[in-house]
Amino acid sequence: MRRWQALFSAWLGRTLHQEDGSRVFGYAALTLAALSAWLAATTTPLPMVQLTSSVTTLLWLLLLVAFYRGLSTVGTCHWGCLISLIENNVTAWYSGGVYSSVLAWMGVLVLASYFVVGRKAAVVWVGISIAVHGLQAFGAQWLGAGTLVVVWRLSKRVLLWLTIHSYF
Repeated sequence: MRRWQALFSAWLGRTLHQEDGSRVFGYAALTLAALSAWLAATTTPLPMVQLTSSVTTLLWLLLLVAFYRGLSTVGTCHWGCLISLIENNVTAWYSGGVYSSVLAWMGVLVLASYFVVGRKAAVVWVGISIAVHGLQAFGAQWLGAGTLVVVWRLSKRVLLWLTIHSYF
């Protein structure tokens, strides 16, 4: 355990204390998310998934920098869940739609928000996950547009809510 503390202390440029444990976990989780998005971008044969994974790699790195500069753990969790939601939705859309195995990862959003933020946030992310599953299944028929267009329109409202929630 001392090696990991020394590694993260060297990376952060300061010594770690006991209360920094959640921040260290946040750094590790964001670094692994950026790494996995980069791996997805470099290994998938689907051009749209490559583009989405490349963009989300950049977003994960920006979120890592924002977290390093002082963004709260709650705000980081919500932003990370939104980035994951968009990446999973686009990947699922281009790799099987509602039948894609990528949608199974939506449950991780709920678990992350439950353990990091709390029960109310988990309930909100359950609702968002169910709505995204519904949009995957019926979005094009109901609204006359592709699911990605519908999710982009809805994500602007969610981004506004997250921005306000991150600062208060």
